[in-house]
Amino acid sequence: MDGITFFEASEYSSNLRCTVQRSGRIGFTDFTQKKLGINENITVKIGIDGTKDSFQHLIFQFLEGKESGGFKINKAGNYYYFNPKALLDELNIVYTGKNIIYDMAPLNSEMKIYKLIKKENKVNNT
Repeated sequence: MDGITFFEASEYSSNLRCTVQRSGRIGFTDFTQKKLGINENITVKIGIDGTKDSFQHLIFQFLEGKESGGFKINKAGNYYYFNPKALLDELNIVYTGKNIIYDMAPLNSEMKIYKLIKKENKVNNT
């Protein structure tokens, strides 16, 4: 029928997510890795929506290749991660003793820029 658009359910089966692990590494769900094409040739730049002392959200930009000022993606098995531990410490993001889960909302899909939204009450304290 004209004027009707159908969507592929598999493209909307999950939210884009990442986890700040107790070690200070940031890893991605399998769905996020596939949807964003995350691999070892990607660099992640981290920004914030304010100043170091006053911000609400981390901002990620995923770039192809080795970009100056970005964090290199590493691989362990089928899992991709990067290690911004020192930056997280400087931003006073407390991750030790717990994992922090974030939904990733697109700010500019074309430029692969995403805002991280902390999942409240979804923290693993075990």
